[in-house]
Amino acid sequence: MFGKKKATLADVLTNIKIARNRVRIYKNRMKDRIEKYNQMSERNFGRFTAVSMEYMKEAEQLQRIIQFLNTIDILLEMAEIKIETIIYIGYIVN
Repeated sequence: MFGKKKATLADVLTNIKIARNRVRIYKNRMKDRIEKYNQMSERNFGRFTAVSMEYMKEAEQLQRIIQFLNTIDILLEMAEIKIETIIYIGYIVN
């Protein structure tokens, strides 16, 4: 009686688009951070090699996370296309 109402396809599609935008924002932030870490590692390589190596490791980890976010973005895009197709077929049938 007091349960959640079921989400419509339009609601799901909206949530997917919002999630894709969030993924893009996260990717852009991480790309900026990778660029900063690379600059900092180059700057500190001669004086502080241990710190420079840590920056390089951090940049590599962020690069792996970006690859994972790219995969998530592709999966969300596929779901978005499928839901849009279902909605359009529903309009055609009705």
